[in-house]
Amino acid sequence: YSYVAPVGDAVDKIAEAASNIKIMPYSSNKNGALRVNRDNAFLQVLQDPNPEQTGVDFLKDLYIDYTVTGNNYLYVSVNNRNEVLELYNLCPTEISVEENGFGDVVRYLYNRNNTGIGMRFDKKRIKINGRYRDLYKEQSKNAYLFHFKEPSKNPKFSSSIGDSPLQSVQLEAEQYLEASQYNTNMIVNGFNAKILLSPKEKLNLSKEQHEIFEQKLKNFYSGSNNSGNNVMFPKVPMTAQFIGYNNKDMDFNVLMQRMRIAVYNR
Repeated sequence: YSYVAPVGDAVDKIAEAASNIKIMPYSSNKNGALRVNRDNAFLQVLQDPNPEQTGVDFLKDLYIDYTVTGNNYLYVSVNNRNEVLELYNLCPTEISVEENGFGDVVRYLYNRNNTGIGMRFDKKRIKINGRYRDLYKEQSKNAYLFHFKEPSKNPKFSSSIGDSPLQSVQLEAEQYLEASQYNTNMIVNGFNAKILLSPKEKLNLSKEQHEIFEQKLKNFYSGSNNSGNNVMFPKVPMTAQFIGYNNKDMDFNVLMQRMRIAVYNR
């Protein structure tokens, strides 16, 4: 998300737009007519979720995390009457899940900034408004963790963790990164890829030597990480020939533009 510019830009646009949508809870009067309930307790908390964020900032973080990872971990602090006091969006990459032998989640562990300082939420059966619910309660505080996740379509993934919606643009993101790396290394290494080098004298190599030579070329001079590297052959006189550009050459700037369009379309 942070390394692939078009993905980050698209995710931010979605989160920005979604977080500014007005949430309007409705309630019905005695006659059954619906009206906007501006005194809704949840709406009031959502407008001022915690001391560190506005309602819009909170929702934007929520949408970014869900779009990127497919998971939201909502920390809900309540009073003794189970009225919501504060809401926090916990970073999905700082949450670990523990399951029992049947694949059911028994607890969530939160490790803030991977410092070892965090919280533990154990599964508890709690009675709320006359009904028993399975909730994940923090050990030391009157707070709960709610997990919202994107359904997994891959049987190899854990059913307790959601799939990232960005999987649909995984190929485009990888190609964008490769093209970006190629262009960067061409600038840093400063070598023109359109120069053909050939030995002035015939190299008498055995088949085994030729295979070793070819493998070394692939290891050191192929791929986006090696673009623009100088090809050096110690003690071998070489001639250089500029072969120019043509329409069949791979244009990595165009590739990046194509990947950007593909990401936005997805």
